[in-house]
Amino acid sequence: VIFLAGLSLLLYPFVANEWNTYRQERLISSYEEVVSEKTAAGAIDYEGEWLKAQQYNEELLPSILPDSFAVAEASEVFANHPALKRRLALLDEVGLGYIRLGQSAPSLSGGESQRLKLATELARPSTGRTLFVLDEPTVGLHPADVAKLLKTLDRLVEAGNTVLVVEHDPRVIAFADRVVELGPEGGAAGGRIVAEGTPEEVAAGDTPSAPYLREILKEE
Repeated sequence: VIFLAGLSLLLYPFVANEWNTYRQERLISSYEEVVSEKTAAGAIDYEGEWLKAQQYNEELLPSILPDSFAVAEASEVFANHPALKRRLALLDEVGLGYIRLGQSAPSLSGGESQRLKLATELARPSTGRTLFVLDEPTVGLHPADVAKLLKTLDRLVEAGNTVLVVEHDPRVIAFADRVVELGPEGGAAGGRIVAEGTPEEVAAGDTPSAPYLREILKEE
């Protein structure tokens, strides 16, 4: 069972392995270029040139991927680096394309933290037997990003996993295979099952969620 709630990790750790691989490739590439040029001219201090290449990369790489870069921008920069591009694409798929790479965990909303954890899970090999539990993952999301997230959740279900979402957004509720509505009010006046079934079945009732679901289903 994967509970995707609470604070999450920073974005850099999510791409850390791929980023370090990229840095190493750049370091080796810089070294090989210098060695190739100077070997043709005569003797060369290999150790010294390696240190120079390393210093070059340490100065250059932060300018290639600054903290202020959004995930979507970084995806374009690393379009020719498959491993990094895949990780960044996963973040975009769960609606985090706008997040800055240097953004700290405390600045993320609950929904953003859950989506970051979801991207982390998607990066791992799928067993098709996982239960994902999300608590209002669409909080603060633009409608276009909600649509991206729903496609990702659908992909998880199609792979054999189960996704349980606690949500108030009628767009998400209408997308579900099965709905359980708790109510009729909040707090002490709620917590009871007032409706259960497909979105169409719940929309046909007279519960608090029914009219909102009917509107969404009409649009579809």
